[in-house]
Amino acid sequence: MTSSPLRYLKLILLGILLLTTLQPGRTHAYTRPPAPPLPGCTTLFAYDGETALGGNNEDFNNPLTRIWFIPASPGRFGRVYFGYDDFLPQGGLNDQGLFFDGLALPYKAMPVTSQRPHFPGGDLALFDEILSRSANVQDVIDITGRWNRLGGEFGQNLFGDRFGDSVIIDGDTILRKQGDFQLATNFRLVDQPNPPYPQGEERYGTLSDMLSRADHFSVELFRQALDAAHAEGDYPTLYSQVYELKTGLIHLYLYHDFEHEVVLNLAEELAKGPHMISIASLFPGKHDLDPWAARQEAQWKADSEKSINTSLRPESQSWMSGEYILQQGTEPGLVDIYLENDQLYIQRPNELPIELYPAAPDTVFHHFFNGMDLTLTFERNLWGQPTGAQGTFSFDPYEIAVPHDLVHPGIPSFDTSLLISIAGASLVLILLGSTLFVLRRRRSV
Repeated sequence: MTSSPLRYLKLILLGILLLTTLQPGRTHAYTRPPAPPLPGCTTLFAYDGETALGGNNEDFNNPLTRIWFIPASPGRFGRVYFGYDDFLPQGGLNDQGLFFDGLALPYKAMPVTSQRPHFPGGDLALFDEILSRSANVQDVIDITGRWNRLGGEFGQNLFGDRFGDSVIIDGDTILRKQGDFQLATNFRLVDQPNPPYPQGEERYGTLSDMLSRADHFSVELFRQALDAAHAEGDYPTLYSQVYELKTGLIHLYLYHDFEHEVVLNLAEELAKGPHMISIASLFPGKHDLDPWAARQEAQWKADSEKSINTSLRPESQSWMSGEYILQQGTEPGLVDIYLENDQLYIQRPNELPIELYPAAPDTVFHHFFNGMDLTLTFERNLWGQPTGAQGTFSFDPYEIAVPHDLVHPGIPSFDTSLLISIAGASLVLILLGSTLFVLRRRRSV
């Protein structure tokens, strides 16, 4: 693969979706980049009349892989997402047997869907709306058909259900499954539906041949297919899944090793409540992954350290600690900031903690592996108590800036100007009262 900094991102596709979460009054800029070379992710679905299977290879260079489970709530299905340290869903499955996965594509304008309204909360919220409220592929088509889909300019998503239906949603285009299976890689089938396929997409033809020859579909066949399509080198297949859509079983593989699997039962995991798991933690002793992951993490940490203000010690910012409410972002809610072992962390319920590093006396940051940054600038009242923080998720290459503001509940946020106004008004009242008192005394004499 090319070493261009724009090469990687199925992640960028979902990062771009953050644009529509912007709140009124906060500015942003966005410049469409040139079409980047794309990673080699692969997604497939098949149904033989009895067995419905979904599968995926996630190819990238970020070893910080994550799984997070969200139980059902009134009006919403339980679901699991797979992704990275920035918690942008790369794929997932719900408790109705509907799965999806996304793939990056070169830019293509969407004249039809661009005229539709944006989903409240943005396109990331729309993804969760789809998976949390769709019991089948037709539900997906109905929901997506109502809204603008900004991310469709840069990617496509394959959805498949336990009833045997699947669809590829590519911008304005809906491609329904024809036959027993459907595949998606990193080119637009609507533009090139027949071979020869684009250079670098040989895996599409390989998997199409494998599935065409099969007289029935099985987890073993999908395992072999994903193995045949896996990537190695600098941007390897980090994890793979085979979803049994009728049972909710997820066969998980780490780092293109298809001889060892972990099987997750979605119903059992959702019954544990909301929680997050590091994928690598499920595969102890995966020694061939360790050297590669160590190199990747070392470079990531080196990039982060360039922005750390080394004159500030983490304990000097312990005053930022406390429970906050995230007011803006893709998922508003509680946030805990705390100091532990000379390291400041930010953590949401049921999620893994994220390190915060000093940038200025009142500012901390976290540099995510994919190049996104979280920056929080804290404010204090006259008594020195933290009242909240002005926060931003940003991604410089795409000029993305998304609000991520925190409020410390129960802490009064009187600022200096307000106090001066109150003091000034009080002084005027005192002077006026004194004047009236003197005038009354003179009249009484």
